[in-house]
Amino acid sequence: MRPSLVILGGLAATGLAAVASAKPWLNVAGPSSPVAVRPELPLANALALVALAAWGVLLLTRGRTRRLLGLLAAVSGLGVGAVALLGRGELHTQARALGVTAYTWTAWYWVTIGAAIVVSAAGTMAAARAHTWPAMGRRYDGPAQAPGEAGNSSRDWWQALDEGADPTA
Repeated sequence: MRPSLVILGGLAATGLAAVASAKPWLNVAGPSSPVAVRPELPLANALALVALAAWGVLLLTRGRTRRLLGLLAAVSGLGVGAVALLGRGELHTQARALGVTAYTWTAWYWVTIGAAIVVSAAGTMAAARAHTWPAMGRRYDGPAQAPGEAGNSSRDWWQALDEGADPTA
């Protein structure tokens, strides 16, 4: 699969998981009127944000670091799914505390589960293939200094710029 599709899919699913994990997951028909119950599971949202950060940094790195970041995104996606599945019991408890007789799961709950699966799959693909993907260019990286090389202090670099030297060439 093309790297751009994996990255875009991972970013989109991670953003969707972050949004969906903060929305109401349960609609309850209470004694007086219907109520939407938001999950009190900040871990799901936090893990989605960790995966989002991993995808952002993955774009800037190379090699083994990319593999580790892909693995971090995959594990974070699994964590979001696990928290959502394990959080069902807590939401049942909240519904009972409200004196609820009937309730339904909202689409946001199922979107969270689906997005977590896609994040995990994309992270796994990135962990397996990211080391072969093209990297950002090194054109704007700082010049490498050989060990023991003299004349590479910051003052020397500024003087060379004043004299017209191009450090990006």
